[in-house]
Amino acid sequence: MNRRNIAAAPPLFDESDLGAPASAVAEQATPGAGLVKIHGPKDALSKEQQAFNRLASRIRNMKGRLEQAERDHLELDQFHLTQHRPALEALGRTLLDLALKLEETAAQGRPNKVEIRRLKQAIPSLLGNAFDLMEPTPEGSALHDKYARKDYAAKMREEATAEADQFLDMAEMMGFEIPPEVRANRDDPEAMEAFAESLSRQAAEDLKSEELARAQRARRRKKTKKQMEKEATEKAKADLKKRSLRDIYVALAKALHPDIEPDPEKRSHKEDYLKRASAAYQDGNLMELLQLEMVWLETSGAQDAPPDKLKLFIEVLKEQAATLEHAWHQAEFRMLEEYGVLSARAARRAMAEAKQEADLNRRHFAGLLRSLEADPLFLGACLEMLLRR
Repeated sequence: MNRRNIAAAPPLFDESDLGAPASAVAEQATPGAGLVKIHGPKDALSKEQQAFNRLASRIRNMKGRLEQAERDHLELDQFHLTQHRPALEALGRTLLDLALKLEETAAQGRPNKVEIRRLKQAIPSLLGNAFDLMEPTPEGSALHDKYARKDYAAKMREEATAEADQFLDMAEMMGFEIPPEVRANRDDPEAMEAFAESLSRQAAEDLKSEELARAQRARRRKKTKKQMEKEATEKAKADLKKRSLRDIYVALAKALHPDIEPDPEKRSHKEDYLKRASAAYQDGNLMELLQLEMVWLETSGAQDAPPDKLKLFIEVLKEQAATLEHAWHQAEFRMLEEYGVLSARAARRAMAEAKQEADLNRRHFAGLLRSLEADPLFLGACLEMLLRR
């Protein structure tokens, strides 16, 4: 079973923050931990300032959602490892023990034809269910093969081959060429995994080639006035970003230099922030530099930023919002992949219900096992009860 309903997520946009009382400077808690906000009545803010606030609110809420998603994942993993999975494995071991006891009891007695027929049905069924919940044991596999029409290893190979065939058929439908040797080795898990990785690389290369060809076709076409204006705007943004990166770093280095700070505690903080500013500059991380600047250089912050710099701030925030949204979609996919749902609450409920059901079934089968250990003559009744389920 897959293992992970995220509780009701906060809205992406928080307009209630935009009408706060006017303030001389934007607020920021800790460098890199959050985002500033331009204060003042909403109707007194420019269009760009309002856009800045919307993006800041969106990013703040996205960060909150991502942090909650990470907490949800950790809690679900903990519940799975400490409660859900142990309950399933305990049920699997009880099913295995019951199957072994049935075989032992039958070997010590003289089962009739009806009981022998029922043993051939009950034991493989018990072991198949057990091996769905735990790793097969040599003893259990041997017992399965004794009573089942098909040995367990062959059954697993058939299932793996059927899954491989389904994967290869889908890849073929998508236009990938399937070499004959891959079809021949479809029952080899390692070979299939290697082929799947090669398909991923090929798909990435095909996409890159398609994008390159599209770019070449675009270059051959005569550019429209709108396209040229867009390219000029993008170039201006890139130049502004590159120029601002150094300007902001130089200003920060002056403001944060520890040698001009007599207070030892403040000097230590400045040293830490200067290290972060230097690392951000080396990495070209304008977002981090902007956030540090907003804290330490209030007059150069977002509140009184000139229009060109405010536009730069907005572009950087857009990039960060896009990155966070991508991370959020990945978190949703991870939840769906691991637990089959998009909600941590639903995943927790499903695992709790599965644990409860596993505990009930384990107690039932453990009761049958105790009765069989106490009285070998209970074999017939036990088999009848097992097949009735």
